Amino acid sequence: MAEIRINTTGGLKLYDADNSHYAQIVAGTITSNVDAITLGHNLATFNAAVTATGILKTDDTTEATSTTDGSLQTDGGLSVAKDAIIGDDLKLLSDSAVLSLGAGSDITFTHDGTTGLTIAATPISIDSTGELHLNSTTGDIKLQDGGTDQIAFDLDGTAGEVIMKPAVDSDDLVISQYDGTEVIRIEDNASLGLVGNKLSIANSSSDVVIKPLTDAKDIIFQQYDGTEVARIEDNATFNVSSAGKFAYAGTAVTATAAELNLLDGGTSVGSSITLADGDGFIVNDGGTMKTIPASDISTYSGGTLVQVATATISGGNPAGVNLTSCFSTDYDVYMMVCSKLEATVDSAHLSFRMRDANGARTQSVYKYANRNFEDDGNEENFSANSADSKYQFTNDTDDSTDDGGYNGIFYIFNPADANTSTNITSMGGYLNSAVNDAQVQIGACHFQTAEAHNGIGFDISSGGYRDGGVITIYGIKKS
Repeated sequence: MAEIRINTTGGLKLYDADNSHYAQIVAGTITSNVDAITLGHNLATFNAAVTATGILKTDDTTEATSTTDGSLQTDGGLSVAKDAIIGDDLKLLSDSAVLSLGAGSDITFTHDGTTGLTIAATPISIDSTGELHLNSTTGDIKLQDGGTDQIAFDLDGTAGEVIMKPAVDSDDLVISQYDGTEVIRIEDNASLGLVGNKLSIANSSSDVVIKPLTDAKDIIFQQYDGTEVARIEDNATFNVSSAGKFAYAGTAVTATAAELNLLDGGTSVGSSITLADGDGFIVNDGGTMKTIPASDISTYSGGTLVQVATATISGGNPAGVNLTSCFSTDYDVYMMVCSKLEATVDSAHLSFRMRDANGARTQSVYKYANRNFEDDGNEENFSANSADSKYQFTNDTDDSTDDGGYNGIFYIFNPADANTSTNITSMGGYLNSAVNDAQVQIGACHFQTAEAHNGIGFDISSGGYRDGGVITIYGIKKS
């Protein structure tokens, strides 16, 4: 149809039925005396730019599924000077699309053209006020440097394992402190270096090898409080400290190193001791190591003498020599061997007394008789038919240093029996003071009181016993 043209110099107003609302057109601008202007029909087309000084609003609720079907559409780009708030999904539908942030678009989220995403920023910080989850469907998470994989995490739980490994062959895996001090190094050859790569744990033909990585250093084991328990020294010595101990199946090994060395055949021989029946020996009893009393050895060996005491005279020619704790009820009969009992002065008489817990028995309870047979055929008797305070077993002896002194054997019967008197028999030999007669001495002594004795003490009438003489006492087994 032909156009309708209305010319007016003051503008054109269009009123509704009751003249309360109108729309006015003045110089190409449409205004209204109400809040909004509604353009009817399904589509309004504007061939020029549309400028609204108020809110530009559409009430259409059509969902957008493409670039051409939403309630607000534009064939070109969309420029927004301030914040954009999207109430639902935001989609960038083109492959290789980029979401940029910053005035210079220096932070980007870039679609890789398939299903991947690249985030580029310097730096990238993730701040979570709760848990932070990184999820990979394949279980693999890789850390890169310049696009090259460096560390890979395999988290898919294969065989119950979580695997972390270098992604570059021949690289080591190093854990350091904040200041760069190395703490742990897992080398490419499967060795584990600890304590700043000072200790190595490595595999050698399926053996586990633990060693220091610095020469001349020890491996030390400590308790929580720092107490040293054991040390593997650089000279291959395993040294357990006094605070530590060995144990096997829960049983502590209490032997000292010196004691263990004796079992290994140590070449150092200690000083002599007096063996007693209660002393122990270690034997192999059919494959089981046991400690047995010394009495078992004497029984097995079949011998009859067991040494219970010995004394070598020393200390500057003493006037007396005591042997204590040598008699007990273990034996009824004892044999005492005297060798080289030399007097330091001429014509001295040798004697001894029995001893108990209070010392020497000096009471006049010794009745004795001796007979000397001289080399010229003469005989001599010396005795005590009235009890004496000691048993004198020689007359005048020689003081020479080269004649050997008195040498003899005494048998002592029931010395430790409190209900039986002690009896003694003797036989020996010596040179007289004139050094012209060798004398054979045979004697006997009866201790008149029934009481227990535990030792014996030697006396001399004048001078002393020259150093070097030996007195040894043996217990005689009953069987």
